Amino acid sequence: MPTSIAPTIDATGVHVPSYTDIRQWLVDQYKLIFGADVYLDADGQDGQFLSILALALNDWTADIVSTYNAMSPTTAQGTGLSSVVKINGLSRAIPTQSTVDVDIVGVSGTAINTGIVQDANGVKWDLPALVTIPPAGTITVTATAQDAGSISAPIGTVTNIITPTNGWQSVTNASVATPGSPVESDAALRRRQAVASGLPSVSALGAVQSALGQLVGVTEVAPIHENYTDATDADGVPEHSIAVVIVGGDVDDIASTIALKKSPGCNTFGTTSVLTTDPNGLPITINFSRPVDVPVDIVIDVIALAGYSGDVAAEQIASVTAYVNGLNIGAALVFNRIWPSALLNGSASAGTFQIDAMTVNGGTADVPVDYNENIVVNSVTVNQV
Repeated sequence: MPTSIAPTIDATGVHVPSYTDIRQWLVDQYKLIFGADVYLDADGQDGQFLSILALALNDWTADIVSTYNAMSPTTAQGTGLSSVVKINGLSRAIPTQSTVDVDIVGVSGTAINTGIVQDANGVKWDLPALVTIPPAGTITVTATAQDAGSISAPIGTVTNIITPTNGWQSVTNASVATPGSPVESDAALRRRQAVASGLPSVSALGAVQSALGQLVGVTEVAPIHENYTDATDADGVPEHSIAVVIVGGDVDDIASTIALKKSPGCNTFGTTSVLTTDPNGLPITINFSRPVDVPVDIVIDVIALAGYSGDVAAEQIASVTAYVNGLNIGAALVFNRIWPSALLNGSASAGTFQIDAMTVNGGTADVPVDYNENIVVNSVTVNQV
């Protein structure tokens, strides 16, 4: 018989009794008072009353577990997580608008005030309040979509100047837009909190990555690629350089953060170049990259069983798409790891079909990527065979 139903906390965490243990403890205490022959089965009035008490105590212990879990960013949820991450100086990100890096070309010294550009779909994007074209004749800035929501813009589609300015010659985007996001999810906030804990890191590399992860609009920072040798490495990164690959965020914020946090004398490498200032106020060009998308086409052949429908197929497509698009920058797509999402493991629909075959880009091989590449779904097709 349970000797106590009091919750306990020890080195391994919080421990509470189960509903069965609580009810049995109440039954034992009741019999100590009224005698061992008292009838306490579930079909009796006294037994039902003890079940009600046990349920109330079980709800109470569940609240204790929730309160205990709310103390850690690993297990806290909702408003509890929003509160506990404040210890790292974080707050849950509010919904953001889509952004795109655009290359402005024109006459040196041209000042563009509240410029607006437009993509091929007619979506308008606002430039920073003031953009001044440098002596090189080109500058990269981050434009923000005027309309809220997740807006895409493929490479080379933001080419229309809506606010002509004398000396401003052209605009284009060398990378895809970063879609706006809804309010930050618990999972995303936990990942950001884990990165934030590295801000006071002794490693300059860790400090750069942590600081970048806290910038507004940044949704992912790949592990920073460092080449500390005296020659260009196999990935094309020059000697004594770091290569930052980042999703989202304003290019000026990114460049100034790298300039502030990187080690003195360390070069930067990437496809986007931004002129900023170093900690001493001197001009410095910082290079970084946006990830290069590697599209994949996935085909799943299924044998339909009882209960299979188009809704189940749509669930499979959504599950596989979420898994693949959730891979980190630089993470290869391992063929065998797609199967659990395609099988809908844990879903009530999992028993309504069998998978006969599955291919990725026409085969069954893994899809490798470089450090600056990102696997994205082009299409997922489900066929009944």
